[in-house]
Amino acid sequence: MSNFSFLQKEFYTIHDSASKAEGYLNTDARAACWYARMTLEQIVDWLYRYDKNFRCYDTSLGARVHEPSFRENVGESIFTKSYSGYRNW
Repeated sequence: MSNFSFLQKEFYTIHDSASKAEGYLNTDARAACWYARMTLEQIVDWLYRYDKNFRCYDTSLGARVHEPSFRENVGESIFTKSYSGYRNW
């Protein structure tokens, strides 16, 4: 059972990539990182598409994560986690 099962009904594509990242964790670290990055991109894309509090001049993950509206709306702890994950990619 996946830690991301709760996403399956409403966010199937996010669930799919998050589950793949989780599944590859012990067998293929590179694939796990790739799917984790893809999951982060999908989540951030969803936020910018459906929440008008998020606005950015660019659609790249780096620009969106560093946009002040992102940091203001997700809070410091989420910003730090998403930024450290992006920075290490």
